[in-house]
Amino acid sequence: MTVGAAYAYFTSNAVSLTGITLASATPVLWIGPNGSNWYTSITGASEANMYPSWEGAERTFWLRNDTGGGVPFAKVIPTIVSAGGHWDELKNVVEVQFGETTTGAGWTTGWGTLAYWNANAETSFLGSVLNDATNRQISMQYRMVGGADDSAKGKTISDLRWDFVARTP
Repeated sequence: MTVGAAYAYFTSNAVSLTGITLASATPVLWIGPNGSNWYTSITGASEANMYPSWEGAERTFWLRNDTGGGVPFAKVIPTIVSAGGHWDELKNVVEVQFGETTTGAGWTTGWGTLAYWNANAETSFLGSVLNDATNRQISMQYRMVGGADDSAKGKTISDLRWDFVARTP
């Protein structure tokens, strides 16, 4: 004996959900000399009279996430994009470290040579997420490695440019 069932149904008219807009975020990062004035570029502090084992002063600047819509930044990545002068003589003997002043995270990157910061596109200095509509004071410090020899003596890097790029999670 074969048992089967037959089903019948009616279909209603179609209804619609329309007018939907889907938009992605446009991340906006600003830099400033203090926590209240924001720009796309500022002039950084210069260093002079470096010598083997010299360590410079902590220099600070501010970054602001002004994206809107609650979009956070998980990373801010510093990269050297250009430099003039004696780049080849100093790129492996001058080092930089970054950290966060306002969060108490301290130095978050460790030391990296100028060559490292020129080539590495993934090292972030954020100790925690930079939320939308918030600022963060960032510290940076230069030093010359103890092993620098006479090939670095009397040399200058001019017009050093750092770019900072923020990434969402």
